[in-house]
Amino acid sequence: MISTFILKYTNSLITFQHIRGMSLVIPDDGFFSSSIFLPFLLLSMFLCTFVAILGNRYQRKLNRQERYFRPLYDLNPSSIIMIDPNGFIIDINPSSEKLAGMEKRDIIGLHFTHFLPEHELEVTKQRFERVLTGEVVEYEVQIHNSKGDLIDVFVRNIPIIVENKIHGIYGIMMNITKEKRNLEKIHFMAYHTPLTNLPNKRKLSEDVAKNIANVVPFSLIYLDLNEFKKTNDRYGHLAGDAVLTEVAKRLREVDNQGVAYHIGGDEFAVTLPLVQHDAIEKIAWAIADEICLPITYQEFTLEVFASIGIARFPFDAKTIEELLQKADLAMYASKEHGRGQLIFYHDTLLKKVEERFKLEQDLKEALEKREFEVYFQPQFEIQTGKFRGAEALLRWNHPEKGVLGPDVFIHVLEDTGLVVDVGEWVITEVLGLIYSWTEAGYEFEHISVNLSPKHFEKHSLCHFIEEVNKEHTTCLHRLDIEITESALINLERSIDSVRELKKLGISISLDDFGTGYSSLSVLHQLPIDCLKIDRSFIRNFNSDSKALIQMIIQMADNLNVKVVAEGIETKEQLAFLINQGCTYGQGYYFSRPLPKTEFEEKWLKGP
Repeated sequence: MISTFILKYTNSLITFQHIRGMSLVIPDDGFFSSSIFLPFLLLSMFLCTFVAILGNRYQRKLNRQERYFRPLYDLNPSSIIMIDPNGFIIDINPSSEKLAGMEKRDIIGLHFTHFLPEHELEVTKQRFERVLTGEVVEYEVQIHNSKGDLIDVFVRNIPIIVENKIHGIYGIMMNITKEKRNLEKIHFMAYHTPLTNLPNKRKLSEDVAKNIANVVPFSLIYLDLNEFKKTNDRYGHLAGDAVLTEVAKRLREVDNQGVAYHIGGDEFAVTLPLVQHDAIEKIAWAIADEICLPITYQEFTLEVFASIGIARFPFDAKTIEELLQKADLAMYASKEHGRGQLIFYHDTLLKKVEERFKLEQDLKEALEKREFEVYFQPQFEIQTGKFRGAEALLRWNHPEKGVLGPDVFIHVLEDTGLVVDVGEWVITEVLGLIYSWTEAGYEFEHISVNLSPKHFEKHSLCHFIEEVNKEHTTCLHRLDIEITESALINLERSIDSVRELKKLGISISLDDFGTGYSSLSVLHQLPIDCLKIDRSFIRNFNSDSKALIQMIIQMADNLNVKVVAEGIETKEQLAFLINQGCTYGQGYYFSRPLPKTEFEEKWLKGP
């Protein structure tokens, strides 16, 4: 506005000077001939000159400031574009040219949708409209460059507001393609069995849950390979692997419109979009016949047979837990009936359900009778082998069955909600021990406690910890809470809960990293201290898992967080982790989980 004002008055002055040089007849109307005219003229010329000088100074100041800040725009590694309110690109920085694979002159004037693939158009237009209302919008989106390659970018759109009016939009973009591809590889491994490349049990559970949520009728077939253990024992594990690989191949090739899964070990599953008894039975027998065909391994001919159990939704069950349980029950009933049998679920199989009910009742009483116990598995600094702390692990001293690990009962605790009560008991026990060990002068950095995602559905977790530990708050910095990626489903609430815990001095670890799917924006928002590499990546120690472990450690370095590898059992695994710069490790190579007294004697009190 000032520049326009100065320009108008400067032009007026020039025009006036030009007119003075011309022979013009100025009418004598009294004003021009009066003594007032000359002072008025001089005053006007003075004001115009003053305004012009002031405007020039201001303009020079603006130009100087632009020179100061221009490098932030031109040299920024992030791509920055300016878009007018109609969506047309009016300016870009050099990083944007590199991202698009085009020169600036070819990009200016294009509409931003020019770079969007069809599947991103509608939602991105909606985001654009939100920015035009004054909102700052962040999101991940795919764009394509001049070659047609798809690129994943993280975008922050900022409205350009001048005098309460939106004049355009800044788009700041970061290329996250490499990170996304790495996460996709991790995600694939988390949802597929490495040996067979079939979707695993986790993927089956999610797919079944979607069908049930959408009330889509379907059948679930569970398969277990008979004689498989004998094959392993007689011909070795490589022969067993060959059998599993061939069975997976055959399940893929059976034309049944279904999806095959490798549940684990010698168990497989197939989901079918059919529920008619006769049609399902026909397909199930075809699968059984295909599996029992001889398998050639080296000079041996191997034979396996499938025990098959079938449950149908919604006829046999209304929930995912019921359906999985009933298909499993039918499969075990098939195994009991002998080789190569096929059983549909029916009510007489409910004896297993009754056993499950008894397990639930026993667990409720176990908490009241203090049958639970905390074991501790030591954690060590990978590079030096120095003891640093431990992970607290739950055990159940069953009055009849002896000491039971969590794999026997933790799923029941989760299903019944008892996991919250048991988890709070564990926290109380561990905090008490941290205090007593600290008072005794024992040297350790932290004790880690696993928390179920259900804890994050409660708003009272932080308050509970404060109440339990209100007299010993200085010990909280030795407590590390491990959360899984599944706890981040409600991201906003989870982040709030984590921040509250951090305010107390508690450190946070993201457990079983790589078995879920964390977008980059989630990892950047979550204030974690440590990533724990899932033991499955250590156990399946091959070239693929090594590459993924490297990616995780590099990602942790970029996030400035530590890394714990769990499940270390061999020197080869340890040497690899040392070479990659992993921070901490735990596993049977160092020590099995120990009862409290034995842990104290061996690792806290020292020799």
